[in-house]
Amino acid sequence: VSVWWSFIDQFGTDRIRRFVAVDQPAAVAAVPWMSAQEQADSGAIFDVSVLLGLGAALAGPESAKATEEFVRSMFSGEPDPQVWAFVAQEITNTPPYAGVPLLWDHCAQDWRDVLPRIDVPTLVIGCDGSHVAPSSQRFIADQIPGARLHVFGSDVANSHFPFLENPAAFNAVVEKFLD
Repeated sequence: VSVWWSFIDQFGTDRIRRFVAVDQPAAVAAVPWMSAQEQADSGAIFDVSVLLGLGAALAGPESAKATEEFVRSMFSGEPDPQVWAFVAQEITNTPPYAGVPLLWDHCAQDWRDVLPRIDVPTLVIGCDGSHVAPSSQRFIADQIPGARLHVFGSDVANSHFPFLENPAAFNAVVEKFLD
């Protein structure tokens, strides 16, 4: 999602017909000048010191273990073994020397000023059990003119990865929006 927010920030929405944002904070890192309400609204999940520690762990001698723990923490409970096998394989495709700066850049952005400029039909998706607070997804949908919001209940999908956890339910929501 943050890649698309960057695209919209730089180029606008002329080349986008519809937009789907899935479980993404508008600002991942809580910086000291944000009020507590701004941190909650934006969905901030780290403060800067935690982000620095995470980056050091992901780039350190126990990188593989830290990466697995970090990604696994985005699932609520134990993921399906086949889903985890797929995700575990995928995370090995990005070496720490590339992934850590990418994660840092991703987490250091604050996209709240971009949201009101999104002028295409938009669907914001969240999950009750995700580490990204559903209230932040409500905030994001409220900031995007005319955006729709869908929050999966924890009985349907309750992690950061609803498209992996329950592809049929996720696809049904997206298909309905696109239709």
